[in-house]
Amino acid sequence: MTRFITLGLWLLAFGAGHAFALTSNGGNGAPSSLFIAVFDPDSRKSYYRDLGTTMDSFLQHPSASADLASDGSFAAFLGKPNLVYNVAAFHALKPDQSNIASWGYLLTSAEGRGIFGHSLVAVDAVRQRMLIYASYLTGSSGVFGVGDGGYFDGDHWGPSLNGELGGSSVGQIGQPLPFYFVSNSTGDSAGGIVRALGAWTLGGDGKLNFSAQASANQPPVADAGSTRTVDQGTVVTLDGSASHDPDNGPDPLSYAWSQTAGPFAALSGDTTAKPSFTAAKAGTYGFRLTVGDGEASATAAVTVAVGAVNQPPVAHAGAPQTAVVGNLVTLDGTASSDPDQGPSPLAYQWTQVSGPVAVALAGDTTAKASFTPSQEGIYGFELTVSDGAAFSTAATQVEVSAAKLITLAAPSQWKVKVKQQIGWDPGTIKGSRQVKIQFAKDGANFKTIGTAAVKKRSFNWKPTRKQITSQGALRICVKPTAQSPLVCDVLSVVVEP
Repeated sequence: MTRFITLGLWLLAFGAGHAFALTSNGGNGAPSSLFIAVFDPDSRKSYYRDLGTTMDSFLQHPSASADLASDGSFAAFLGKPNLVYNVAAFHALKPDQSNIASWGYLLTSAEGRGIFGHSLVAVDAVRQRMLIYASYLTGSSGVFGVGDGGYFDGDHWGPSLNGELGGSSVGQIGQPLPFYFVSNSTGDSAGGIVRALGAWTLGGDGKLNFSAQASANQPPVADAGSTRTVDQGTVVTLDGSASHDPDNGPDPLSYAWSQTAGPFAALSGDTTAKPSFTAAKAGTYGFRLTVGDGEASATAAVTVAVGAVNQPPVAHAGAPQTAVVGNLVTLDGTASSDPDQGPSPLAYQWTQVSGPVAVALAGDTTAKASFTPSQEGIYGFELTVSDGAAFSTAATQVEVSAAKLITLAAPSQWKVKVKQQIGWDPGTIKGSRQVKIQFAKDGANFKTIGTAAVKKRSFNWKPTRKQITSQGALRICVKPTAQSPLVCDVLSVVVEP
């Protein structure tokens, strides 16, 4: 048995550097997935597909089916009259020989059991050929052309697996193609096994089915429902209730759902005909349904496209403003936003909702609208923003006062014993009139700190320690004429030590 162990270890090392596409790739002594290889001699293209079950699982429950027509990669092959195909799987021997009863390979034969050698070396030579071919496969299915490593009629595959078989392993469309388990259970010539399992049939409609030997059971038919599109956050119910068993036995149909693609989905009721999940994230979710009747099984796939729910925009009409009659006022909605930037760019609409008089809004469909008030009062405005699917509104107001006859201009921050200038704009007031400059430590009770002619336009002030305050105010007042009342302007200030 020394030679037997050494050979098994070398074969395991042989494929260690390859990257496999099969769901179960036969590495480290594990059984590979079954896969079908289809060849179109007219186009010189080949196709393969992982059939979704491992060699060991198939031997325990010899049943499988697939709808190749549902795979976009098979579209170019569908309906072609001269297609040929074979089905295979392989299982490497573990270093400790613990799987000696089940290692080997599964393969179709168009010429009966005689094409298979069943010595230890012969079995593992074919198994190696399968491993090499599988190393070139990409994805759960694929198409290859001449020169590709995974090409059907190339150096690693073809009807005789590049001469490793004594005949052809391929069959034609619509004709049953016998399927065999080939192994060696002892390591010597007495341990060779070639056992017929049943037959595959690939129909012209792309349906692939396996019929087990010595069983009248008809496999069930899996139906995972139709592809659909839903909104994010929707509770989605998958529907496999159209699955059926032609001969209703030997056991009632069992259901097993699994997720194959997309964001994680927590399936509730994954062993029932109709499981459900909440589509918490946008994306394309893929699921596989496997139905069994106790002796055979079948699978079907379905996808659910989940679209992101549009988030409405957020309108921002800007903070309330104050203005003076005759001065231009700009309303600013540029802080409005759309969390998901769509489906369309933001559109703006400004509307006056209140005020002493109607105003003429310029740019009322832009982010910044403007107007010039002609009367004092409070003007209310509403901004509506839309992303093409949803909208939101925001309000703001502008308090307009009469034009000032004199305007105070002074720093808001002062320091004790630091001289700064208090200025004013007298507008149309005559320069000979006297301006009173006043200060209130509490912001309300003003005391005169100086006077100056209007035409001077400024007054220098140096605060004292007694005037330190965080809530002070400066005020200038003047009588435009001898008979008119005082007009004033006020500015809040802080005096620091």
